[in-house]
Amino acid sequence: MDVNVNAVSRKEEPLGPTPAAVTVITAEDIRRSGVTSIPEALRLVPGVQVARINASSWAISARGFNTQVSNKMLVQIDGRTVYSPIFGGVFWEL
Repeated sequence: MDVNVNAVSRKEEPLGPTPAAVTVITAEDIRRSGVTSIPEALRLVPGVQVARINASSWAISARGFNTQVSNKMLVQIDGRTVYSPIFGGVFWEL
């Protein structure tokens, strides 16, 4: 996949040599899978567990980080983080 990311070193670099576990979910992946929310899309990522707690809450777990308001996982949409510093986590229901 010929994709550049800006997640780890805070500068754009090719996905291949990125010094961290990075997964890119493309528009085609989303279209093909039919997902309609961030948690559903994260189910496409190897090693990420997604559980629906109730009608409006999700628990996302990756490599030992398991919390409703994950502040240890960088999630970006179109290169912009969905982390909310005011809330101290991610609103998974975006």
